[in-house]
Amino acid sequence: TVVQRDVRNLANLGWFVDVKSLYERTPQGRIVIFQVVERPTIRYVQYVGNTKIKDKTLSKQTLLKVGGSVDPYAVQEGKRKLRDYYVSKGFNNVQISILEGDKPTDQGVTYLIHEGVAQKIWKTKFVGNDSGFVSDSRLKTLIKSKPPILYMFKGFLDRDKIDADIAAITDYYRAHGYFQARVSREIDPGDEGDWSTLTFVIHEGIQSK
Repeated sequence: TVVQRDVRNLANLGWFVDVKSLYERTPQGRIVIFQVVERPTIRYVQYVGNTKIKDKTLSKQTLLKVGGSVDPYAVQEGKRKLRDYYVSKGFNNVQISILEGDKPTDQGVTYLIHEGVAQKIWKTKFVGNDSGFVSDSRLKTLIKSKPPILYMFKGFLDRDKIDADIAAITDYYRAHGYFQARVSREIDPGDEGDWSTLTFVIHEGIQSK
């Protein structure tokens, strides 16, 4: 039982592809041998296809470095982190694939990135708030999805942030007795696809008192 626990502890370190326990009998007693197969060392980390975001910035997301152990799980996790970062910067159509690094025998890590177009918010609109209960200007204070400052800084179209805004608007309505309130969103990417109009569609329902 103790030996098997030690095997699990060694395997959980992430340094080895395989860990086994062996035994050797001697006149003095039994010798326990732990046989391990080390993971290959990362010789290089490459990002191919990225033109809008630098390698240095992407490296801060994956945390994969030359000299570390090739860990297929960490490489897959790095892919997820890269996608989340790109989406937070408005690259909602980004596609990322792993060319190398998801097999224990690989010597390095290579990500292939198709960035697509960075989308920003040109205008934020509200429809359906017709009862006079809340104005557009008040609703804008509840959300974080807004056009860029001076149309230059921030203002990326982040779908996770939009979902959070929908929840914030819904919570506001229900806190004031609109228990049947429902909120959805519509995104018009425009002709070029880089500047979008974001519309929050509100079904207020009846206010309970």
